[in-house]
Amino acid sequence: MNPLRLHPHRAAGPLPAAAALLALWAAPPPAAAHEPVFSPGPHTIFGHGLEVGTEFNYLKAGPDRVRGAALHLGYGLTPDLEVGAELPFLDNSYGPGGPNQSGLGDVEAYTHWRFWRDDQLGYQDAAGALLDVKFDTAGGARPPSLGTGATSELMGFDVSHEGLKWYRWASAYYEHNGTNGAGFHYGDKVYFNLVGGWRPTPPSFLKPDTVWMLELDSVYARHDTLNGADVADTGGTEIFVAPDIMWTLRNFAIRAGVQLPLYSRLNRDESPVDYHVRIEFEWDFATL
Repeated sequence: MNPLRLHPHRAAGPLPAAAALLALWAAPPPAAAHEPVFSPGPHTIFGHGLEVGTEFNYLKAGPDRVRGAALHLGYGLTPDLEVGAELPFLDNSYGPGGPNQSGLGDVEAYTHWRFWRDDQLGYQDAAGALLDVKFDTAGGARPPSLGTGATSELMGFDVSHEGLKWYRWASAYYEHNGTNGAGFHYGDKVYFNLVGGWRPTPPSFLKPDTVWMLELDSVYARHDTLNGADVADTGGTEIFVAPDIMWTLRNFAIRAGVQLPLYSRLNRDESPVDYHVRIEFEWDFATL
């Protein structure tokens, strides 16, 4: 998960963490796979499995608001290779009397490859790689807008340890943004995420299962550029903490969390993020 792809001053659409959404049937019990809310993990849906999800976001940064919803579809080409797409809808407001935009955001397509998996009694270790492409479907030039006006790519790696009681995740990603028709380039970003999880009661596939998680998410953004020259008061570093909960029952899952700022050093005269709330619903189905 890449927390600031929904930043109100970037307006880049819900993050591609959908690339690593939970597939309840993929991992053998008892170490059923789970994923954090704001950062990705290496899990993929089972072979020929269909993943259908909805996501709702609300982000506040000073007087600015971003409200978002997204439809996510994923398909397991193999047990370790997933492809999918995300269709976001945004409703952005920029302070009292400021501009408001609502409509379709930039559509994303992704592929997620779990290249290593080790199943042992009571736990599973895994590592994966993600490539996510965000297309210029919303249009846009300089902010504010619902899109960046250019195609961007996000790529990186994630690892996990999932046990009967304790969980650990880590991920690192790089986001490369293109230059739009106005010569404006949103600064590239680097994301680092660390997550711990705890299951209070032993899991059972036939009963509801709850996992509590705590994320540490960070993003570093380079300066924006206009016609090749750096734009002053852009870029910076932000670090967040996010308590999450995941509740699953067979092939249905609900995930929710709130992302809160720990540290902010921005090179721009903008309000840092106050909080970011996310709720996700997901269903997994066998197609063959």
